[in-house]
Amino acid sequence: MLEFVHSLRWNRIVISLLIVVGAVVIWFLLKKLCRRWMDGEHARGSKKSFAPVLWTIFRAVIILVTGLVVLEVNGVNVTAAITGLGIASATVALAVQDILKDVIMGIHILSDSFFKVGDPVILNGDLGIVVDFSLKTTKIRRLAEPGIRSVCNRNIEDITVPRDMIILRPQLPYGTDPKLSDAVLTAAAEKIAELNGVTSCSYVGIGEFAESAVSHRIFVYSPLETMYATTRAANRIILDELTAAGISIPFPQVDVHVKTAGEAKA
Repeated sequence: MLEFVHSLRWNRIVISLLIVVGAVVIWFLLKKLCRRWMDGEHARGSKKSFAPVLWTIFRAVIILVTGLVVLEVNGVNVTAAITGLGIASATVALAVQDILKDVIMGIHILSDSFFKVGDPVILNGDLGIVVDFSLKTTKIRRLAEPGIRSVCNRNIEDITVPRDMIILRPQLPYGTDPKLSDAVLTAAAEKIAELNGVTSCSYVGIGEFAESAVSHRIFVYSPLETMYATTRAANRIILDELTAAGISIPFPQVDVHVKTAGEAKA
């Protein structure tokens, strides 16, 4: 036992302890700075998105550098260790490739600054607010129904950052008098503009000629948080106006032309 104690190189132990203590101090200082940056008065959007990611990177670097320095002080060949670590990392990468895809997509989202915490987004047809973001997942509070949706970043392939505008597409049957349809939808737009939260509303005309109807466009400017309630109320107003004018809402139709035997021979 005494031989083991004498064989210890106390200077290496002391230096290693000092390195660990220094790393712990740096750890808490950086953590405090990141938290202060994220919780500051002017911390909005991109800062709230980037601060947790920045702290994750700092933490990994501190642990890695501290471990390598301690090994070097205690006579371990760090170069050989790094080589072995590279081989092991390649093996681990195959097992955690989904996580790596999440991280790569997370970095891509950060570099593009396409959306940030607090932004409204439409993902797979669902409107929501980004409430949290990390390199691995994005959490979205859904507006259509209660609940928070956590999405792996690798699954975010098509996302839209919408404006505070709702586009209504009422369809009227072919054969409707254009002047009548314009008057009815203009009146509907004026009533929609009076709904709570709606800043403005305008009927802009025909959008397209669909298979069984003429599709019109009404632009409603309203906060996204109340989009679904506003849409339901606006659709009710449009229905009431069309019903009062004697205009029925069309449904898919197919015209079938049957030839008689005589026509077929001709």
